[in-house]
Parts: sequence; structure tokens; C-alpha cells
Amino acid sequence: MDAVSGKVTANETAIAKKADQTALDAVSGKVNKNTADIATKANSADVYTKKESDSKFVKVENSINGLDTTTKGLNTRLVSAEKSVADHGTRLAAAEKSVADHGTRLASAEKSITEHGTRLNGLDKTVSDLRKETRQGLAEQAALSGLFQPYNVGRFNVTAAVGGYKSESAVAIGTGFRFTENFAAKAGVAVGTSSGSSAAYHVGVNYEW
Repeated sequence: MDAVSGKVTANETAIAKKADQTALDAVSGKVNKNTADIATKANSADVYTKKESDSKFVKVENSINGLDTTTKGLNTRLVSAEKSVADHGTRLAAAEKSVADHGTRLASAEKSITEHGTRLNGLDKTVSDLRKETRQGLAEQAALSGLFQPYNVGRFNVTAAVGGYKSESAVAIGTGFRFTENFAAKAGVAVGTSSGSSAAYHVGVNYEW
């Protein structure tokens, strides 16, 4: 009885052990398959990611090259702009110097014009004064020429006359004496009627034969 019971127990143990091994093998197979599938999927994902990454790298590289080209173009334009600014600065400095030179010349010309204007005004006044003096002189000479000399021997005379020329006039007075029938003398003075006029005079002798 005990021997049979021991065999039964041993069989049960063996059956249980075999069942556990079978279950373990089944589970182990699934695990191995899952591991392989995961590895395959991972490798496939890795390959896809590399292609995509390469494509993206190419695009990025192209973008970088494009940016480099744009940067070079911008640098070229910047250099050109800086040169243009420098050229304009040089021209501006030259223009400012030219303006300053013209300003100096203009100031000198204005000073010269002012001086010439002053001289011209002085010359105009001189001409005006000369014209007035000339007219006064002619008026005084006209007055002096109107004075008479004495006719009779031993006679003394006083004479007066007026004269004029254009806008000027003058008054003259004179005196004379006849010494003989052949010899006489006279003198006269004239002054203009306008203000600032100067006097004119004459003295003369006369001999007849």
C-alpha cells in the first residue's frame, strides 16, 4: 500500500513538474518571439529614422548652404553699402568745404560790395557837390560880367548885377575908376544865393588908344 502510494505521489510530482516545464517552455517561447519581434521592429524603426534623419540633414545642410549664400550676399551688399556711405561721406565733406569756401568768398564779396557802395555813395555826393559848385560858379561869372566900368575921366562908379545858371543864381557888386581917357580900372565880387556857395571876384584894368 505504501509502495503504491509512493508511486502515485511520484507520478503526481512528475506530472506537475512536466506541466510546469511545458508552461515555462510556452512562456519562454513567447518571450523569445516577442524579443525577436521587438528587435526587428526596433531595427526597422532605426533604419527608417536614419533615412528620415539623412533627409532632414540634407535639407538642413541645404538650408545652411542657402543661409551661407544669403549671408555672403548680405556681406557683399554691406561692404558695398559701407563703401557707398564712405564715398558719400567724402563727397559730403568736399561739399561742406566747397560751401565753406563759397561762404568765405561770399562774405569777402559782400564786404567788397559794401566798400564799393560806400565809395560810390561818396563819389555820387562828390559829383553832386561838383555839379552844384559848377552851376554856382557859372551863375557868379554871369553876375560879374554884368558889372559896368566908368566912362568919364576922374569918375568913380559903383555897379551891381545878377546872374544865373540853371537852378543857381548869384549877385555881384563892383566899383571902378577912370584915370584918363585911355586908362581905367574896376573890381567886383559875386556870391551865390543858395546856401554853402562860395564867392567869386575879379579885378581888371583897361587901356585904350
